[in-house]
Amino acid sequence: MYVLDEYDINGLEIKVVGELTDGVYHTPSLTVDLDPAPELGPQWKLLGGGGRVGDNINPRSATNSLLTAMAPLSAYNWTVRGKDHFIADEEWAEAFCVAGRLIPNADYSWTPKDSLVDAHPSALATPPPGFVLVGGGAIVHWEGAGSMLYQSKPEYVNPNIGWGWRASAKDHMESSPAKLTAYAIGLSQTFLNSYGVRVIYISGTSEVEASYSGASSYVDGERAWVVTGGAETTWRPGDAGSLLTGSFPGSVFRDGDPRRRRQWWAYSKDQQVESPSRATSWAIAIIPA
Repeated sequence: MYVLDEYDINGLEIKVVGELTDGVYHTPSLTVDLDPAPELGPQWKLLGGGGRVGDNINPRSATNSLLTAMAPLSAYNWTVRGKDHFIADEEWAEAFCVAGRLIPNADYSWTPKDSLVDAHPSALATPPPGFVLVGGGAIVHWEGAGSMLYQSKPEYVNPNIGWGWRASAKDHMESSPAKLTAYAIGLSQTFLNSYGVRVIYISGTSEVEASYSGASSYVDGERAWVVTGGAETTWRPGDAGSLLTGSFPGSVFRDGDPRRRRQWWAYSKDQQVESPSRATSWAIAIIPA
């Protein structure tokens, strides 16, 4: 595990960490454990995260590897999984976790929601009353040819519930029904008020349709730093479709650009059959109220 970034928002301590698989695999998979994690120290909980797959961890080279999971298995464990599809291809996977410190159990929520078994499974997980969505994720429980993610993102539900986490997947070129689990991570409104902060949600979509598509969302303003985020891809009706290869914070680039702390990135691609699409990145920021 390595630390990519660390900062505080009105005293709320945040760290961004990453971890890489120990090699290349047809179905790369890894789980980051925050408890205990010597790189972090005690008393950290997941706020969200992301991941990417591809040779040398360059999403543009992920020719045959696609995401099947980016998800919180608990308040302390984040998993990322991928798979090749039809064309054998061994790839790396990298997981990214965003963690907050000193969050009481009573002010933290982790809510899973299962879909039905379907060719295009989809589920919406929502935090309990009194909690605000700060992150989320998804796992596809696939068998056979496989089912891959095309949405793992925040979604506005209604004024009473606020925001939830939408996860959707699909089989591709061969029937392979599957179930998925969406996860919503929330912080209590009371906890957010105690730090004088609020949560905002911002999206950015790629300008043109392409076989390989990437997009970033950007939060503007002093100390308006992106904490977590999500991704989705959309394609023309009737086309084969596009699938996710990456969803991650801008700090992954490690190029010293101060704007990276305010970015979340999304990448997607078609597979075997041309299907131009647009990628959409979703940024979730905790900012001073």
